Amino acid sequence: MSAVNAHATRDPKDAPADDDKLSPPGLEHVVWTKATSKNGRSYAVGVGKPKDMKGAHGVPEPFSVDVSWPVGTDFVATSTSFYDVAGVRKYELKKNPWYKFYDYCLWIDNNVNYTYGFKDDTDDVYYLTTVISGEHYVQYDSAKPNINKVSGTV
Repeated sequence: MSAVNAHATRDPKDAPADDDKLSPPGLEHVVWTKATSKNGRSYAVGVGKPKDMKGAHGVPEPFSVDVSWPVGTDFVATSTSFYDVAGVRKYELKKNPWYKFYDYCLWIDNNVNYTYGFKDDTDDVYYLTTVISGEHYVQYDSAKPNINKVSGTV
């Protein structure tokens, strides 16, 4: 069986027992936790080492913002208005290598403690709770993986 066929036919219950296997190359420093999406699909969230975020936002307020984050984006600095509302400085959304368990990886760099919701084009939502400022990751599978809405609750 080719690698492509093996990837296309994998079974979710075959998820790696060792969370280190969730790390794309270069992200071995990330601590991963498995989670379940709004529609019941397995995904993973991760946090990198914290950063000193001087000048962090004040008291966060709930928000919901329409975005257009397509797969294949390299480290994009967010707009000032989005940063002011969501506390996300930059993001990246990539397709993972074929040998990883989840197909896509969303990376954000934030400085506000929210439970973020990232809605994809299938209307599924992947939640990420941040309790420290810095790098955070969401790995997930989706037939339509582009992110079209970001929300935050306190």
